[in-house]
This record gives sequence, structure tokens and C-alpha cells, in this order.
Amino acid sequence: MTTILPLLMLVMCIGMLYLFIGSLSGDGFAYTSIWLSIALLFLSVMFGWLAVLSFKLYSRKVIEGNELKYYMPYIPFLVFYKDIDDYEAKYYVRTFNRYGAIIYGIWLIKNGKLRYEMYGNTFRNLHELGSAIKLPRYVIKKPVLPFTLAAYQIGMKRVKTE
Repeated sequence: MTTILPLLMLVMCIGMLYLFIGSLSGDGFAYTSIWLSIALLFLSVMFGWLAVLSFKLYSRKVIEGNELKYYMPYIPFLVFYKDIDDYEAKYYVRTFNRYGAIIYGIWLIKNGKLRYEMYGNTFRNLHELGSAIKLPRYVIKKPVLPFTLAAYQIGMKRVKTE
């Protein structure tokens, strides 16, 4: 079921978008109300958003040697590689998700700035990924607050690697 769900969401998104465009042009839907057209557009956007989230949820990260390989099992020809030697350090952090719960994560730092993030709510094998990354290890003991996290993410605040 978990393998079919993202594909089903994508098919529903495309289908609803097709029905919405048909309702605007009048092909087969000549007497469609504006409210039904808006509902079709809303459902299309919602199913598309859920498809993207479910694809992201089932993405995989694997460390082979000094490369971080990122791929989605549904799209095997689209693979991203990152060289781990480009980063200076890894930080183990705790931060808050949108619901206020604490999640664990690993940050990869380059030139004192946060360049790559991995969080435990997205990746089940976070500890395995952290142990496979051969970089100096640092820990931020207090949970990072949301505004401070945003400052790290956009590069306004630097991470100390000393």
C-alpha cells in the first residue's frame, strides 16, 4: 500500500487538473458551475501537494564512500550526489517541528554556514547516516528555536566549528 499511495495521488492530481481544464473550456462540462470548477482546482492542488509530500517521505539517502546518494525509489533515473569531503563538520541538533515536538537532526556545515540538513522525522536511518559520515562531530545541546533555525538556514547566523 505504501508503494501505490504516492502514485495514486499523482494520478488523482493529473485527473483533477484535466477535469478542471475541461470545465473551463466547456468540453463535456458546458453547464459546470464556477464553484465546481474551484473545487476541482482545489482538489488538484491538494492531491499534487500530497503526492510531493509522499514522494519526499519515501526518498532514500545512502552513503557510499565519501558520497551522499539521494534518490527516490519511484524515479530511479533521477539520482543526486553530494561529496561529503566538501563539508567541514557535522552537528547533531534537536529542533522543533511545526507541531512543537522535538525532532533530532544532523547538519552538515561548510564555511561556518549550514549547507545540508537531515532530520529524524524524514529519515528512519538517521543514526546510520550520522555514523557513516566521517567528519568532526559536534553537538548543540539545547533545542534550536524556530527563528534561530530560520537564521541558520538562510545563512544569517554562523555555526561555530571550533
